[in-house]
Amino acid sequence: ILLLLIISGISAVFSVSLKDSLIGTYGNSAKGLVAVIIFILFYYLVVNNLDAKRIKIIFWSIVTSAGLLVVYSLLQLKNVFVLPLDFTKTQNFNPLGSLSGLTTYLVILLPLLVVAVAQAKEILPKAGKASLFFIKLIFGVITIGDLIILALLNGFTFWPIAIVGIVIVLMFFLAKIIKIGNNNLLIPLSVFLALIILLVLGNFNIASLNLPAEVSLSRSASWQVVKDSIKENPLL
Repeated sequence: ILLLLIISGISAVFSVSLKDSLIGTYGNSAKGLVAVIIFILFYYLVVNNLDAKRIKIIFWSIVTSAGLLVVYSLLQLKNVFVLPLDFTKTQNFNPLGSLSGLTTYLVILLPLLVVAVAQAKEILPKAGKASLFFIKLIFGVITIGDLIILALLNGFTFWPIAIVGIVIVLMFFLAKIIKIGNNNLLIPLSVFLALIILLVLGNFNIASLNLPAEVSLSRSASWQVVKDSIKENPLL
């Protein structure tokens, strides 16, 4: 990890654009040196202070923030703008910086949301029946909202990845590595079935949002840039 930090620092100092290497570019701030330092500090902070209680806190923090993201993104896509700032009053604005970034993040969150709904009782053993029902209902709605956003953004290429994530969750449940009741098992199975249906339907639009196209390099062009960079300077 320290070697990664040293190489990243040297690479940033000798890069063509020092500013972009330090803080990243617009929409890609996670690729800057500052982000690398934050990730490394966060890693050591988590590893050195991790126990079962903190894992639960981190888990619920992630899925709760996911809920806020899903609600906010749905409102944005429907032209309901919550924030008063002018630059946020566009359909494609979101906290992740790009629609592709939002789609990727929602795909990653989907298995966590399914676990939150299916395993609420096991994660929160002291919660009452009414509280558990409310938690399951809220995160069930959020999971559905996650799927709706993915369908609205027409994330056809992301369906296989989402399916793999749910399959992994099902493997843990079905193999009894994680204990789950038959009723709760219906939750990941329902999400899995919904993803299969969306994948079979293919590249379709459930609504016309008229979102701006995101321009990016093709895989071949990106690979060529990487090869040329390595040839020019193998170390940096």
